[in-house]
This record gives sequence, structure tokens and C-alpha cells, in this order.
Amino acid sequence: MRHFFKLIFCLLIFLFPIVTYTKPTGEIIFNHPLDFWEVWIGDVQKGYNARRLYRQKLSIYELSVQKNGVYFTTVALRVIDGGRKFTQDAYLWNRERLFASPKNLTRGWYGRVIDVSISRQGDVVFVTAPKEGRGFFARGIYLIPYRELKEAHPRIVLLKGVEAQNVDWSPNGKTVAYSTDKGVYILDVVTRNATRIIEDGTYPVFAPHGKRIAFVTTTIPAKIGVLSLRGPRRLKYLDIVRIAPPRNMTWSPDGQYIAYTEYGRHPTYNNYAMQVANGTTERILEVYAGGVPTFEWTHTDQPFAVEPTNKLTTRWGQLKR
Repeated sequence: MRHFFKLIFCLLIFLFPIVTYTKPTGEIIFNHPLDFWEVWIGDVQKGYNARRLYRQKLSIYELSVQKNGVYFTTVALRVIDGGRKFTQDAYLWNRERLFASPKNLTRGWYGRVIDVSISRQGDVVFVTAPKEGRGFFARGIYLIPYRELKEAHPRIVLLKGVEAQNVDWSPNGKTVAYSTDKGVYILDVVTRNATRIIEDGTYPVFAPHGKRIAFVTTTIPAKIGVLSLRGPRRLKYLDIVRIAPPRNMTWSPDGQYIAYTEYGRHPTYNNYAMQVANGTTERILEVYAGGVPTFEWTHTDQPFAVEPTNKLTTRWGQLKR
């Protein structure tokens, strides 16, 4: 009889494998929750070893990190015309040059930049708003190849003249996802052909392995959709914790979680991590003054512990004290 129960137990384990989930962890780069001028690096679960990377008089709104690389990009607000007007430019930062100023990639020539993304290979794409102010170029999605980033005036190529809202690189660096008021599209950067993959969606973000893509529905109440890009086009929807639409979505390095930010009244930010498998949601980043405006993981292959690698020693714990 004892052997019989062992056999039944083994069959249950085989038929219904036990799935365990580890809490999201790993190194992140984030925008300071109280000072939009500062960029910090730290760990999702540990705030005591976080440190400031840069402080620049630019209010940062969007952030994209080169996975497993040294660069990251931001969209930041810049004052022009003697303080009478404002514009948003795309900036490039290098973590190996801590005391260097960020490089302004767009310089106001493209009007207002509303989103930017950097690939693992180092190529940059950005999205512009309607032509306004000092903008000389049409609205659309623009590409800066990696080899151009070190040039004083990088060569910038229009990929597609479209009224896009946001953009994200695929892990293989061959396609980008973007959204318009007509849905989510995937754009081939070589052929420049775009294919719509979902009609009701915005804020698309690729999973680390590139096999799935997440987005936010535009219908109310908003949900997070997860669509398979390989094999059968499986689509599932996950309920969010609040009514407000998620912002600044990003995948955890292991692809088990989708993290997003809920904006409250400044300076209130709630960061959540949702299990893709079952929709279970938990708060994260509460060690950073309760939450941060925007963040991204620095790696995709495995969580990395944060170790001091520079002389800029201002720490999160010191700052709170």
C-alpha cells in the first residue's frame, strides 16, 4: 500500500508539476523619485547599496537601458529660447564615464521627442511628436545606428513617418514595436515594413527572449495583454491592481514578471510586479521612498548583485538619513 501511494504521488508530480516563483530581483537603473534630475543604480530588493550615477539639470521622463551593456538613454526636458519655451530631447548616457555630461542626440531638430529605446546591440530609436518649435523634421520613428553614437553629429535615419506614441526594441535588434491610435505594430528595421499585431493596445514591450510581447489595452478598464509572437498566436489578458492604466512597463530578466508603475499625486509612485503565468501582483521598490517614476533592469540573462565600481559614494541609505 505504501508503494501504491508513492506511485500516485509521483504521477501527480508528473501530471501537475510544482511551479515556484522567485521574487523579482537584479540590478536596475531608475529615476530618483524626489529629484527628476538624478539617475541612480541599485537592486530591486535592496535599497541600502543603491548609489547615484548622475545628477544633471534635466527633468527625465523616459528611460531605456542597454541590456548587458554600458549605455542607457533618456527623454529629458530642456529649456530653449531664453526660458520662454521647453522641448524634449533624447540623451545618451555612458555608465563607464560617470563624470561626463550626457550626449544630446536630437538637439531640438526633431521637435519634441516623446519616447526612446536602445537595443542590446546599441542602436537607438526615438519617436517624435508633431512638428513644432524648432523641429525641422517630420513626425515619425527615427533610427541612430550604434556606429554613429560616437560621432559629434550622428547620422539619423527616418524609419517610418507615422504618428507613433512609444517604441521598444526586440531582443535580436531586427524589429521594433510601436503603437498608434490604431493599435500595436511591429516594424522591420531593414525592409521598413510594419505589421499590426493587435488593434486594442498601447505601450508594447518585448519579453527578454523575444517570444512574447506585452501591451496595455486602450479599452476601460485597462488590462495587460500578453501575445505570443512565435507559433500559435496565444493571447491572454491580466487584470491590473488599480483602475489607472499602467505606465513604464518592463519585463523582469527571467521573463516571469511584468513590472509597471502607477502614478499617483507627486511624489507618489506605486511599482508592481505581475506574474505572467497567473496574474498575481505584488508591490516592489518600496525601499526607494515608496516607489520610483521609471526604471529598467540592466541585464536580461540573470540577476546581478550591485557592487560599487566607482568613487561616487552617495548611497540611498545615506540620503534617507
